[in-house]
Amino acid sequence: RHYLPIRHLTIKSNSMAEKSLITVCLDLNSYNRSFSDEFINDINVVQYFLHHELIGIHNFIIYNSAVNQMSQHVVDLLTNKYGIRLNVLPYNFPFGVTSRAKNRAIIEADCLMRTSGLTKYVMISQVDEYLYPSQKLSSSSPLIRLFNHFSSEVNRFEINSKAVCTDEHRKIHSDNQKYSVDVKNRIFFVQKNEFPYNNKPVNDIGKKSSEIDRNLAVVHKYMKCSTKDDLYDWSTTME
Repeated sequence: RHYLPIRHLTIKSNSMAEKSLITVCLDLNSYNRSFSDEFINDINVVQYFLHHELIGIHNFIIYNSAVNQMSQHVVDLLTNKYGIRLNVLPYNFPFGVTSRAKNRAIIEADCLMRTSGLTKYVMISQVDEYLYPSQKLSSSSPLIRLFNHFSSEVNRFEINSKAVCTDEHRKIHSDNQKYSVDVKNRIFFVQKNEFPYNNKPVNDIGKKSSEIDRNLAVVHKYMKCSTKDDLYDWSTTME
């Protein structure tokens, strides 16, 4: 049997320093770069962080598994050359890539508790999922202003997700234009970083969500598409 100790976290003071805007918790445990996932290579891992840094995300927590170790070369490149703040955590829970649902639940709970009181919003992401907001993220950008507008009843925001097909001739993922309507992605959420224990039953925590207009933000999940897939230009679905 395996036990996960749970600690009740409370914020002792509201006079703490201003929270960071948004933190990414990156799940690297859902892949096996050693043999099965061609997408997971150093170039693509670096590209993930550069993209999200460019759109205004500056804090990253990486859940690193035994089969997906970020090479020290990648860590040094991102931190020393580009100044990206990385927090790499060893993922020691006894679940492999076949137990993705269990992994996801553990990572989500750990991410929310680890960043409690330190960041306003959190997105738990995989390395092939890219967030595209209509403007660079800041306290005054339309997406964040919309997040802030919602009452405390809403705990998470659903972002429209598309399966975007990778082209071997396009090395930069954002240059890919076609998406498959035949592939259904998981629901992608950006979550408020809060635990409303005091005024809600535990079963209600995190249940209320709101769907965000695709013209404010989308998520692209990059993958190899089948030649039989029905493909469209993703930009035709947005204003």
